[in-house]
Amino acid sequence: MTSSQANRVVPESFVQSAEFYDIMCEEEWNLRREAIASELITISGNAGPVIDIGSGTGRGVELIAKTLPTANIIAVEPSSIMRAGLMSRIMASKDLRERVSVFPCRMQELDMPDNLSAVLLIGCIGFMDKSARRQMWRALSEKLDANGLIIVDVMMIDKAQSVSNRQVACVQIGRYFYEVWMEGFPVDENTERWTVTYLVRDECTVLSSFKLSYGWLAFGLKQIESEASEMGFSFTHLSQTSLPIGVLRFSR
Repeated sequence: MTSSQANRVVPESFVQSAEFYDIMCEEEWNLRREAIASELITISGNAGPVIDIGSGTGRGVELIAKTLPTANIIAVEPSSIMRAGLMSRIMASKDLRERVSVFPCRMQELDMPDNLSAVLLIGCIGFMDKSARRQMWRALSEKLDANGLIIVDVMMIDKAQSVSNRQVACVQIGRYFYEVWMEGFPVDENTERWTVTYLVRDECTVLSSFKLSYGWLAFGLKQIESEASEMGFSFTHLSQTSLPIGVLRFSR
């Protein structure tokens, strides 16, 4: 899997938007936490390590650690600004410091260990084209334990289309409100261009704001099911979350 294949639409916007990352994803993590934990808890306590691909600031890492108290965790995060948040979360917990290894690389650059018990692919698969995804499924099929699982999510749209501007987060911190708005436009039949507006305001005045755009390959869980089935995986849809999310296991 080449770097250009897997990351041709990866945004370079994290440096500017990183302070909003947890604000933007907090509600969604609250909605999905129980559903993900219910799948992770089925893993054997003596199973191999868990990989969190695209760890961001470590919300997934933290959930894995709480759900699987003896598992070793591999956090894969290529963005240095995201790793700053991730390392802060790890440094605040003695348990995480003992069990989490952070790899500052992309997934295709990682020398994955054998017998992985689980893989989290949250918020990142839309940056991989079909060829890169196929190679990823193949690599994971070779490294995943027979009883292991993969948890993967996609955006709320399964094809490129116009999405009207909408607020996706609003959090009050101290005296200020931090807001995130998103709108989408189709670039072609497969690629969505998301424009995200970040702003900070008080009760009356916008104190700061900026916009960032990035590309995302639009497809749904059915596409993931079809691709992964070629490598021997079966698919289960988790219905308790707002964003589409599914679980892959080896077919019996």
